[in-house]
Amino acid sequence: MPPLPTRQASPKPDKMKMVEQIAAEFHKGHTYTLEGEFVCLDMAIDVWNQLVTNGIEAKIMGGTLHESITAWNFRQLAMGSNHAWVVATVGPMEKVAIETTSGTVIKPGMKEYASYFKGIEFDSPAQIKRFELLRRKMNDVCREAHQMIQDWNQNVAGKQLHPAEIVARQSRLEQRKQDCENTFRELREFESKAIFY
Repeated sequence: MPPLPTRQASPKPDKMKMVEQIAAEFHKGHTYTLEGEFVCLDMAIDVWNQLVTNGIEAKIMGGTLHESITAWNFRQLAMGSNHAWVVATVGPMEKVAIETTSGTVIKPGMKEYASYFKGIEFDSPAQIKRFELLRRKMNDVCREAHQMIQDWNQNVAGKQLHPAEIVARQSRLEQRKQDCENTFRELREFESKAIFY
């Protein structure tokens, strides 16, 4: 009796090739523009979704690629974040970054590789969207507080003003400073996801 044919296991998909193909095809079909804030975030979310749909573990990263963040604290990183990209696991010990705005896959050994693995790592689009909402709110509220402090120093401190006006301005200033700190406290839910080195 002849041996029974054995079923050959289908070969494992080459995740690196899949990542390269997804990045290239995404880039062909999308245009990156500097108009509008954080267009890169939308692009990173789209690529993350394609990778995860194809069975590739991926994270969305937020941060900055043009400055070394090694000595930064979380507040500096949160306020200074201005870019988003994707990191994909292509092997047991191998990860690559996808610069979605250019369709480039950043591989180990490339000059900029390390920069793409520093920042804040998000597991899902919902996480980075919440972070970005809080980050913008914090930046706006803290900028207002800073402007109010400057106004106080230039127009109130040491000036002869009616006490009621001084109390009213000081109250608004203290409230805005508190709003800034409260928003930062909310944002700190993401602090454990920050990677500085």
